[in-house]
Amino acid sequence: MPTYMEKFRCKCDACRAVCCRGWRIHLTKTEYLRLTALACSDSLRARIERSLTVFDAPSEDAFAYIAHGEDGRCPMLDGNGLCTLQTECGDTIQPAVCRLYPRAVRAGDPCEIVAATSCEATVELLMKEPFPLPFTEITGEISSEIPSHEIEHEDERAWRQACLSFFGEAETPLPVRIREIGDFLGAPPCDMTDHAMLTLAQRLLLAFGREGNSISDLTAQAMDALAMRDGVTEESLSLFRGKVAAFRVRFPEADRWYANLLSNHFFFMKFPPRDLSHAESFFVLRGVSAILFVLTVCHTDKIPTEEAFADAAAATFRRIEHSGFYEIAPHLHAEE
Repeated sequence: MPTYMEKFRCKCDACRAVCCRGWRIHLTKTEYLRLTALACSDSLRARIERSLTVFDAPSEDAFAYIAHGEDGRCPMLDGNGLCTLQTECGDTIQPAVCRLYPRAVRAGDPCEIVAATSCEATVELLMKEPFPLPFTEITGEISSEIPSHEIEHEDERAWRQACLSFFGEAETPLPVRIREIGDFLGAPPCDMTDHAMLTLAQRLLLAFGREGNSISDLTAQAMDALAMRDGVTEESLSLFRGKVAAFRVRFPEADRWYANLLSNHFFFMKFPPRDLSHAESFFVLRGVSAILFVLTVCHTDKIPTEEAFADAAAATFRRIEHSGFYEIAPHLHAEE
């Protein structure tokens, strides 16, 4: 596991973008029955009864879900941002996804433990971690309640480890490291210039930054700041280069942050995915890098703090990790 996992703690009510806002939480049939029969206060009972909705075609693993309110918040949250299920009934009563996120525990030899890069606390830890991202081994028992994952083959792990090793080349500019991964994977040569990456980011943001998701506001901000709602122009490119120059001065450690964030994300996603070709996997890598860079640069140009960087990065990975990004991004590359 990455060494930061030893320090990971949920920020609970201190989180700026709580994971129980805007995400539909699925319940197993066992969890649904446990919550509907829960001995609790009248106020919590009322929350549960108005919040749980059974799927039209329920299954054992996806039987019901927690319906969020009009504000996108989980109705189990109290006014302080804490879960009333947890505060009233203890840590074990929450659905498994609530207890586990952002942690992922994967079977294998060895077993792997990592946290999703879509979590604000994960991003903040990764920004403080040494470079390249360090890993460690521990020995312990894995709870039988942990969901099972498909086990990778040894050659899949070897490909992933080889790809991630490129991120550790501290003396090599990050775009060059990304291109080297493409060469290693046998992907067709591609343009890594500012214009090409900005054009790719604009295309992906139009597809994934629509109203109502984690990057919709960041997308609108970037489109306006770079004057690229109708495409990437010379003005857009000039504005972008100016913001990048200021960003580099303001955050001299940014390339280390990006390398750790990307390493963690692709370790979490088991890159390169077995359901994509190696060329398609590289297209995904290029797309993730492009929108992460554009959104963090534009957001910190408006709010020049490390906290703003973390917010933009976590929001970007929330959209990537919880959408069809991996399936759609290769097709958008094909249009270049």
